[in-house]
Amino acid sequence: MDKYVFISNPLPMGDWCTRRFKIDQLDSEQSSGTQFSSVILKTRELMFHIPDILVSPCIETNSVMVVGRKDVYLNPNFISRCSKLNLVDSGSVYPGNSGNILSSCLKYTLTGRLSPLWNSVGKWFFSGKHFLHSKDPINGILLDINIAGNVVEMIISSETFKMNLLQPSELNLSKKKVEEFMSGDENEVLYTEHFGNKRVKVLPNLSSASLVSITKKLPENTQFKDWSEMRRYWKNMYGYRLTEDDSSEPMVYYNVRFRSTGSILTYPEWTVRSDNPSPVRRVDPKPAILLFLQSVAYKLK
Repeated sequence: MDKYVFISNPLPMGDWCTRRFKIDQLDSEQSSGTQFSSVILKTRELMFHIPDILVSPCIETNSVMVVGRKDVYLNPNFISRCSKLNLVDSGSVYPGNSGNILSSCLKYTLTGRLSPLWNSVGKWFFSGKHFLHSKDPINGILLDINIAGNVVEMIISSETFKMNLLQPSELNLSKKKVEEFMSGDENEVLYTEHFGNKRVKVLPNLSSASLVSITKKLPENTQFKDWSEMRRYWKNMYGYRLTEDDSSEPMVYYNVRFRSTGSILTYPEWTVRSDNPSPVRRVDPKPAILLFLQSVAYKLK
């Protein structure tokens, strides 16, 4: 796989600094949800409302790292947004060119701003707002970012993938059983006694999980009250557009467990696959890389 290196013009990193903002312990949103989703949602809201910063979530420390010009932290809009999000300046200040922090914030901000043109799937960016529904090969971009002095190095490579939906045949389900399930009422459920012990890959990180059951509606014990709330969650957390129009709903939901003693979590059918995306025929990577760079230039201008 060919790699292409692109180097930025010198950047005024001496004018930048990095600060850590912790989520207030009394934050009501975090007390009603998970720490993971709370940190991610606050990071993304800050990123989309304050254009002149780079951000990265720190789940372990319940905080958000922010890189920006020194005067951005005095901006009333920035101060107001942090107050709204219950983000408190921890007092930790780092140089703007701290390599690992800067590259992490740059890549996270880039990932957030590029969606849904380019969507994070595992370690790749997949092209297309509706890539989840694509039956055609999908362009994928692999991006590494290095900070060398006062310049940014982007190392980019490209491949083309197929990412098929999970099929009944991959679950060892007979045609008769599938027909009975689909023709039954909304309370029909398939369990491991029907499809056996099945490991699946779950987006966006392609994490491996055990399939516990398949339902035609959201289970009552899920964190989402309805399909609309689930769709908004995926858009706000990951930038994914789950459906091509607002009226479409999943035919099935997959209920999975990541650890043997972990909670059961529910995913719409398009976000669970049998295996990792499969590379297909080799094509000229330059058009996809050029399109990706154009998107980066547009989103970070």
